[in-house]
This record gives sequence, structure tokens and C-alpha cells, in this order.
Amino acid sequence: MKDIILKNISENPGIKASELVVKMMNYVSEQKLQTNFDFINVIEELIHDGYIIEVQYILPDMDYRIKSMYFPKGTNIFNNERI
Repeated sequence: MKDIILKNISENPGIKASELVVKMMNYVSEQKLQTNFDFINVIEELIHDGYIIEVQYILPDMDYRIKSMYFPKGTNIFNNERI
């Protein structure tokens, strides 16, 4: 599953977490896979191991929840101050 997640992130750089979950659910369904993988744990492991970058953000009109996007490793992230 890690390889499929990495493939989806590299093909869709800047993919939202919700979009990635849907893509993974569709993949499992299309392939008729019997799997009980823990998506959150796999993502956290890929982040920890440096394979993907997670950017968390809060939108002004949705300050009650944290949103996130995933990018391939090697991606440079900048803010207004250009870090």
C-alpha cells in the first residue's frame, strides 16, 4: 500500500488528505483487495521516514479544523516570508 500511496502523491502533487483517502478506497475496491491497512499509520510512517511532506493549514472560514495536503519528498514549501 505504501507504494500505491507514494504513486498517487507523486502523480497528484499537492493532494488533499481527503482526496488521497478516496483514491485509496477506489483502488482497493477496483482491485478487489481484502485489506485492513491503517491509512493514518501508513501516512505517518511515510512522513516520519521522509518519503512525503505534510502541510497542515487552517482556512479563515473553517478555523475549527486543521486541513492537510501531501507532497512528494524534495518539495520546497514557502510562506509569504519565503523561508
